[in-house]
Amino acid sequence: MKGEKDRAFQEIMIPDWPAKPREKGITMVADWGVGLNRQKDLIDTSGYFVDLAKIVVAISRIMPQDLLARKIQLYKENGIQPFPGGQFLEIAILQKRVKEYCREALRVGYEAIEVSDNAITLTAAEKGDVIRQAIELGLRVIGEVGKKVSTTDMGELIADIKNTLRAGSWKIFVEAKEIFGEELNEDLIKQLADAVDISKLIFEIPLVSVQEVHHFQCYKMWTWLLETFGPEVNIANVEYDDPMKLATLRLGIGPDTTLEQGAFCRSLSGEFMKAV
Repeated sequence: MKGEKDRAFQEIMIPDWPAKPREKGITMVADWGVGLNRQKDLIDTSGYFVDLAKIVVAISRIMPQDLLARKIQLYKENGIQPFPGGQFLEIAILQKRVKEYCREALRVGYEAIEVSDNAITLTAAEKGDVIRQAIELGLRVIGEVGKKVSTTDMGELIADIKNTLRAGSWKIFVEAKEIFGEELNEDLIKQLADAVDISKLIFEIPLVSVQEVHHFQCYKMWTWLLETFGPEVNIANVEYDDPMKLATLRLGIGPDTTLEQGAFCRSLSGEFMKAV
């Protein structure tokens, strides 16, 4: 995977983007079992801007394991952390096979898993126990809060985030259904950001393929998040063709040119001229 020094037009200044591994400005793509050629295309074109790849739902269970292992390895070789979808773990929880799930995840090459309870019900203690079991076995945990079929009380959502972080989760996904109904719930997002270190949160955008939203709505959500919290806000569920589009917004190089920290605004202000 090539970095900034490998890019053309070096004399035209754009904002710096931090090197991997990143703690902020995280982009997660949703992988619906794409083949290795398409995966390599993503890495070659925009892998520099991708941090996480969720092999969604239980695709890890139905994909040939040699291909799954190769996909996982290809991501890791290029600084992208792959992990299986949290709903797959929820099936394992229902079957009381959490340790078996974690051991198999490690065997095929995963170094991280998602711990969610958006289709099942777990107490705070039960969720914390699952997280700790995974960590003890050697996995990084990315937690998730929120439900897929209903919305959660704000107080419960914040308590869940804090419990999940306390148990050892590295970051927390905020379920897309919690922050987007017919429109983006801006007040909820702002309240979460006030209550918790925003660098610990990764906001899920609804998936065009499954949640009846248009690409333009996703674009508007990205834009609002970037304008409200800055270019280094963490964003998840980016469609496989879209990481470069999101990167242009983060850097303020178009199509939207209003991001204060972006290349257009900093060029207009003369900041980048002074650095020449």
